[in-house]
Amino acid sequence: MGIKTKHLLFIILLSSVSCFKSFSQDNNVLNRIFIDGFYHYGFDVPHHDFMTYFVNEHVQGYQFNIGLHTIGNKKWQQQYNYPDVGIGFYHSGLGNKEIFGHVSAIYGFYTHYFFNKDSRFNLGNRLSLGLSFIDKKFDVDTNPFNMEMSTTVNVYINYSFEGNIRLTPNLKLKLGLGLSHISNGNTKEPNKGINFFTSFAGLSYSFLSPQKTEIKHIQFIPDTINNQFNISGTCGFKSISRFNNNTYPVYAIAFEYERKITDKSWLGLAWVNYCDKSLKQELYNQDNTYSYKPIDLYRSTIHLAYEIKMGQLSYLFQPGVYLVNKYKHYGSISNRFGLRYYFNSNVTASVIVKAHWVAIADLIEWGIGFKF
Repeated sequence: MGIKTKHLLFIILLSSVSCFKSFSQDNNVLNRIFIDGFYHYGFDVPHHDFMTYFVNEHVQGYQFNIGLHTIGNKKWQQQYNYPDVGIGFYHSGLGNKEIFGHVSAIYGFYTHYFFNKDSRFNLGNRLSLGLSFIDKKFDVDTNPFNMEMSTTVNVYINYSFEGNIRLTPNLKLKLGLGLSHISNGNTKEPNKGINFFTSFAGLSYSFLSPQKTEIKHIQFIPDTINNQFNISGTCGFKSISRFNNNTYPVYAIAFEYERKITDKSWLGLAWVNYCDKSLKQELYNQDNTYSYKPIDLYRSTIHLAYEIKMGQLSYLFQPGVYLVNKYKHYGSISNRFGLRYYFNSNVTASVIVKAHWVAIADLIEWGIGFKF
């Protein structure tokens, strides 16, 4: 473990102790704290043939989480079967220490369980989202073979499926499988992105036995709104080539209509219109006889819009296609995935990854919107 990683882990552990002290006057919160520790073993998942040549070892790492068992004092907690929430730290290699190096990640996570949480056996899934730090990145002189990542700080996303067995009232054995993705959202090239698959095993300790945790059954006023309209403006920046150091702005306005299909989810359509300043250079690179016209910077997409709400936070899934697109190098598929936060009944903020096909990132969109 490098010196920087040791310092980072120490800071997280120190923060965890500070959290315990800050919660010490609230026995209810203190009793709901738990800690996890896992060992990971797996492999890099190259999505380009040339990456496979450089992968020469398995991915091995460790993970530490600190979190809270929810008790149902919010409506979304009851809707999602009293999930666990918290923060964590992950560290591992990436398949080649000399070229790809190591990753350290700090993230927030959410764990949803399929059965009652006081069951001896349980299954669940965990979604983690945060920042990752890479100690080996692309450099044209010292590390030209690392085409996966060119920035030190990147986005970290992990989805895990886990099972647990209660060994004692406070201690659980956890086993699972997880897929992680690291990317800078195409803010700098090269950015092929890193995917790795791991199995993991570890222990989880709760300060109070979940069977003794007081679960609340609060009656909430039903939401009678069945339709919603959203209009949002977004802005992002992208790079198009490692041979071009320019960063290009991209602006968009999105119109969405969604209808509630369950208490937690909404389904509808989204129409998004982009002004992409990089397209002038992209079209010229494709054909050096290209004659620029301002309308060529315009892109329009149509999406199926699916939104899963968890209180004021929601997850967005918007698979779609281009309606208007002069630059067709990446085909006709354009997908959007992200998070939206509702500040109140009308104002929202969002962060969305726009991607070609499934995993080819185009840019990260930062947005402000209004719901009607």
